[in-house]
Amino acid sequence: MGDNEQKIYLANRGNLGGVDVDEENSMDYLQNAISEGFCVKTDVWLISGRTVTGVTHPSKGINLSGFRRDKILIQARNSAAYWYLLKEAYHCFWRESDSFVMTNKNYVLSYGGYVFPKAIVMEPEEPANLKDEDYIGLCSNFIAGYRP
Repeated sequence: MGDNEQKIYLANRGNLGGVDVDEENSMDYLQNAISEGFCVKTDVWLISGRTVTGVTHPSKGINLSGFRRDKILIQARNSAAYWYLLKEAYHCFWRESDSFVMTNKNYVLSYGGYVFPKAIVMEPEEPANLKDEDYIGLCSNFIAGYRP
């Protein structure tokens, strides 16, 4: 996912132009964002050996092998999912309420408006204040507005 020369643009849960709670995290929705040229961030639970998406609770089955690994970043939503994702070498992370977290591929994710070089800024609220040198990537529900 990305390199030092190119910015990383992630569609949060597949959203391109705003939150769509009925569609977000579904296979087709995520694949659509990828086909539009973005990477995606999704939420995964492991329930009874099955990968399931959902933000606050598991809701839709998802086949992770249907995605190119360099196009997907996965937030583990339960400990079983986290250990599974690590074992299977998916790009993933675990977060509860921290302002900064590190992915297993050594990317720093910053939340809550914190912006600094080499971080992927998660859900920036004030995009007009961001400068290219301030970050390596962005993850947003409105990522289409950031298209380079």
